[in-house]
Amino acid sequence: MQRGDGSGRRPRQRAPTAAVALVLVLAATLGEPSVVDATTPDAWAAAQHLAETEGGTPDEYHLVYQRPTTLPGSGAQLWAGKFVGPDGDVRTVYRDASGALGGPELLDAGSRASAAAMPAFDRKADFALRRAVAAAPGQESLPVAVWLATDASSGVQAVVARHPELTWIGDRPLVDDLATVRTIRAELWQARHDAYASVQSKAQVQVEALGGTLAYASTSAPLVFVDLAAGRVAELADEKGVTSIGLEQAWEPTMTTAGRTVQADWTSGSGDQGTGVRYAVVEYHNVRNSGDLAGKVVSSHSTSGTLAYTGTGAFDHPTWVAGAVAGKNATYRGVAPGALIISSGTGGYTPSLTYDRAVIAAADWAISPGGGDADIVNTSLVQDTATGAEEARRYFDSIVAEDGRLAVSAAGNYVNFSSWTVGSPGRSWNVLTVGGTDDRGTAALDDDGIWYVPGSNGSSYVDPSGTAWNAHGDFNKPNLSAPAVSVRTANGLAASGTSVATPIVGGIAAQLIARAPALAIWPEAVRALLMAGAFQHAHMPDGSRNADHEGVGVPSALWSNRILGSGDGQYGGYQIGATDGSPTVQQQISVQAGELVRVAASWNSHTSGSSDLTKSDALLTDFDLQVVQPGGKLVGSYTFDNNYEVVEFTAASSGTATIRLPADPLAAGGERYALAWSKIPGISASGPFTDINSSSFRNDILFIYSRGVTAGCTATTYCPDANVSRDQMASFLVRALNLPATSTDYFDDDNGSIHEGNINRLAAAGVTVGCAVRRYCPKDPVNRDQMASFLVRAFHLPASSIDAFTDDNGNQHENNINALAASGITGGCAPGKYCPQIAVTRGQMAAFLHRAILN
Repeated sequence: MQRGDGSGRRPRQRAPTAAVALVLVLAATLGEPSVVDATTPDAWAAAQHLAETEGGTPDEYHLVYQRPTTLPGSGAQLWAGKFVGPDGDVRTVYRDASGALGGPELLDAGSRASAAAMPAFDRKADFALRRAVAAAPGQESLPVAVWLATDASSGVQAVVARHPELTWIGDRPLVDDLATVRTIRAELWQARHDAYASVQSKAQVQVEALGGTLAYASTSAPLVFVDLAAGRVAELADEKGVTSIGLEQAWEPTMTTAGRTVQADWTSGSGDQGTGVRYAVVEYHNVRNSGDLAGKVVSSHSTSGTLAYTGTGAFDHPTWVAGAVAGKNATYRGVAPGALIISSGTGGYTPSLTYDRAVIAAADWAISPGGGDADIVNTSLVQDTATGAEEARRYFDSIVAEDGRLAVSAAGNYVNFSSWTVGSPGRSWNVLTVGGTDDRGTAALDDDGIWYVPGSNGSSYVDPSGTAWNAHGDFNKPNLSAPAVSVRTANGLAASGTSVATPIVGGIAAQLIARAPALAIWPEAVRALLMAGAFQHAHMPDGSRNADHEGVGVPSALWSNRILGSGDGQYGGYQIGATDGSPTVQQQISVQAGELVRVAASWNSHTSGSSDLTKSDALLTDFDLQVVQPGGKLVGSYTFDNNYEVVEFTAASSGTATIRLPADPLAAGGERYALAWSKIPGISASGPFTDINSSSFRNDILFIYSRGVTAGCTATTYCPDANVSRDQMASFLVRALNLPATSTDYFDDDNGSIHEGNINRLAAAGVTVGCAVRRYCPKDPVNRDQMASFLVRAFHLPASSIDAFTDDNGNQHENNINALAASGITGGCAPGKYCPQIAVTRGQMAAFLHRAILN
């Protein structure tokens, strides 16, 4: 696939102000709230409190993060701070307006006291429903979403007990093939479905007793949609089994060289192209199984009973979205062309079909074992409201946490609602939310910008404060950003919007799941792998970086796939697991001086339970992320309201680093989590190569190595001074450009060469015609004049009328040499000279390619 036609709020990483003793012990439980003079500075008062309750002196507790906090419901203000103690663990301290100090239990007690003082309707209903009930006549029917208390644990444990042959982490199996994953996943889905159906039947009786009707019961969440008179809604809230109620909302589509920008062009085999992964596109209309998607749409459904496609003259939004994943066009290829598309729609885009119940019903079918059985669910839609309605948020959090499906959603676009607020379900904790960048129509990364045109359009980034999910004000969506401006995918469709950025990221996820099928039921790990590989960044219009707009970065298929290995590898690795009551997880990794290291942690909110305070969607565990570098330096990320943390640093020295994931608090019974880390060679590192440190082309070599263009001449060397042969040049260019395969054999003298396939790709793309009829001369060296023609044809460089050099007159490659000079890729070998007949070394070739890729 190719392209067609504020300021930051929250500190993500802060190191302690003094050295910290790093004895890895369990954090002590904070004692009863204590009271300190309310005029004492918060941080010092909190440090004194920790010294009193845990031992030591206040100076041994170092403040690493602080936020003002709002109690949902009452609006009461607290101060919150995180401290690293002498043992290296993190303690959280709250202080209320009276000066009382305590741990997370102080916040929890305040929240519960605030909720207990409210009538059931005020406690359980969202703002939009309370407003609607107040404004509507008592007999007017309102569409209401109702969440129900349920417990599916016994059924789930029965499934676990039936399969002792599998390795389980909690209620998630570790399985190495997709067929088995789907079989076990179906059994777990059925166990939960049975529990949901039981409470939904009871709810139907309650609703009908109030004169209402049950319009739709979700098959994948303890959720029902009912139509009920406004005057009876408060009575429904009084029912014990009802945990929360909300006003049903309408939805809108978020639409108004991308593959190469996210380095999805590195793929070389079936396993890294998403082969066999089932990717659901949930939309109003269905995806067309034709043109560039012919044969890719393997299952289609409509909640109306009739498949619906966009009409003549209307933009085919779902096909555009699906094309970003699985489009087969050789030029505008999808990120995961081996994936299978599951199309689930609502029967069209009309007011009666575009409410929560229809979209959620479409998603239910997409993930149900008897329906689409999708591994990934894509929603390039948002609720038609910026008021904080909860149903989409809770539903998609639930299917991720309970069913283990990866959900990806668009952040939204300013033009939709003239608002920069991230839309739901994009503001769900467990959903991978994608914002937008502008790649400027190039594969280069250094010119990429955030899609942000104030007052006009761009990617949504504002996170509503004062909500249950953003009490501390540091919740941050989107998670990642990807190309969103003028992106062309399948069947000639091109447009702008976070709608297309979302499947670009989802397509990388499909690559990962195809290679590691266990990830089809571990969405936490997929999110961590994508964030750990997202060390690329797009800049704001003023050149700055802004995490509010961008998230943690722009994903890289190359790097997320590279770290998808067992243990701590050359490029990194990942770990999945569940805590067993211990609040600190740790993982040791090796680092080299100068490496850029990025670590990501991910976990889920909890979406089952009976508490109407949490509304069955609560972030019960607050993990922080720390890395202790060789030598003891500590870096960390310490937010409150996110279910992810990311740390990035340049290793100061070589040795063993320890990743730590302390939790304060930790959910009762433990927590599923995932860690992933990437290690990128830096300016003082040489990657795997031992022979490039003295080369003047060292940084160029590291660049093409990081892009997957070269793996060296051996496992540990690059051979920078060796000449480049024509067959090697073919492979370099094919990898750099991701040229498609061909079945045509163009030359007779390359039979048996390991580069033969790439030589044929190069010929099919028109980059070479060989050295003679049916001959490529694969072992001949590449001279500088030939290099010019290779690069000009490969990168489509424009011609130039300027004669740049005096020593190429009459050379058959002269025009291409001049084009190369005009592009800035070469300055010649000496003033006014190009040295056309000199052979190109592998080091020089790296410099040529580095400049051409960034041109």
